[in-house]
Amino acid sequence: MLIATACLILLIALEAGARSFEAYTMRSSAISTVRSSDHHHLNGYICRVVAFCSAVISIVLTNLTGAPAWIPGLIAATFAIVRCMLMLLDKRRAQDSRKIRLQHVLNTPAFQLAPIAFFFSAPDLKTPDHITIWADEMDLIGVPWIAVVSEQHHLNALRKITKIRAALLSDVTDAPILKSPNRKLIFYANNGQKNRRIINSLPQLLHIQLLHGDSDKPPSYSPMTKNYDFVFVAGQMAIDRYARNHCYIPNERFRVVGRPQIRAIKHAQGTPRKDTKNIVYMPTWRGFTPDAQFSSLDRSAEVIKHVLAADDPIELHFKPHPMSYKDPNWPEFQRRILAALSNPGNTKSTGRMSLDAAPFDLFNIADALITDISSVMIDFLYSNKPFLVVLPKSFTSEQRLNTPSLEASYEVDAQLKSLNSKLFSALYDDAHANARSQFRSQAFGDLHMTPGTLFQKTCRDLLKLEPQSDEVIQ
Repeated sequence: MLIATACLILLIALEAGARSFEAYTMRSSAISTVRSSDHHHLNGYICRVVAFCSAVISIVLTNLTGAPAWIPGLIAATFAIVRCMLMLLDKRRAQDSRKIRLQHVLNTPAFQLAPIAFFFSAPDLKTPDHITIWADEMDLIGVPWIAVVSEQHHLNALRKITKIRAALLSDVTDAPILKSPNRKLIFYANNGQKNRRIINSLPQLLHIQLLHGDSDKPPSYSPMTKNYDFVFVAGQMAIDRYARNHCYIPNERFRVVGRPQIRAIKHAQGTPRKDTKNIVYMPTWRGFTPDAQFSSLDRSAEVIKHVLAADDPIELHFKPHPMSYKDPNWPEFQRRILAALSNPGNTKSTGRMSLDAAPFDLFNIADALITDISSVMIDFLYSNKPFLVVLPKSFTSEQRLNTPSLEASYEVDAQLKSLNSKLFSALYDDAHANARSQFRSQAFGDLHMTPGTLFQKTCRDLLKLEPQSDEVIQ
């Protein structure tokens, strides 16, 4: 009796584990957000249910008839072997069928009729935020569009957002299967290494670089941007940035479209009168290369201590860049940051970690922003509220000249000695208000239009154009 019961428990545990593994196989072999393209084998599932029930019944009957104890064990072992073989076979068939299933889903009307594709590859990013921040804007163009990602975890993330129709192109050598008589444009939001393969494979389409933000950091004037037929920029400031950094792109290949997402940012309504001031601190990440080291993340705890020790009551909201979590020193930074937030020098002040808050939501509650040289400061510029920029360590005069957006900010020295005085000036004197207004007109080329209108019009116009030929940078 005990042996038979143990065999039954093992069978149930094995079946539960096998089904979990098969569910994982289905997720890891998914090639589209269209669920009908998933790996499914209904007949195989029925066979597995029958086999499981047969094994259970056999063990029960064997126990009831008083058969030798080794028989239930043999039945359980046989089922376990067969079940594991079926499980592994299911995984192999799921992987082997990926390309066929991808071709099938790309041949469906929903994918074939879309004139716009959005390609994204960024293995280091946990979620495809570069797509999701543009998704609403793509919808507003008024034509069908599809997303194409190159990493499985990004597809799995998009599968949770059912309104985005997406496919997985894990092997970019298969890019020609994206061809369609209706396809005209392919958008990109970064300069990922796989982008060049897509451009080379689909020369008949227009390839358009959107980027995912605008800043004076090197990614916003990368020579790789020369690869694209058109470069969408927020305003003249971005065009000047490419020329200033010797990245020469013909003017006719730029399209000023504003920054559509800023419609979510509210404009400042005069000087805040409330006693407690909301300060938002959003440092950028530390980058992969020395020329991208603009972050104050390593000094975040000190920044927080300075702000919370100010005489006036302050509510500080801290939100780091998502890539900061991949920093090998993040655990130590986080420990120090939490300690600083929980021990304000002024008992009337409070600090909190706002990891899940949307950046623009924080912008809207902020009386002032503290950040680094990044796209955050350009986006916040739209609010017309004051902002402070913590300068990088070893920031040279040449770098300063190459960062004109600092003219609209309150600059804080790398040692943070001027942080409190600059914060006071930003909150009460705000001598940089006029400078911000001037830079807003340079940064956003659609200030006199509803955000997104110029982007939509430009996209509709380009749907009628032919691609330009140009040498692809290797």
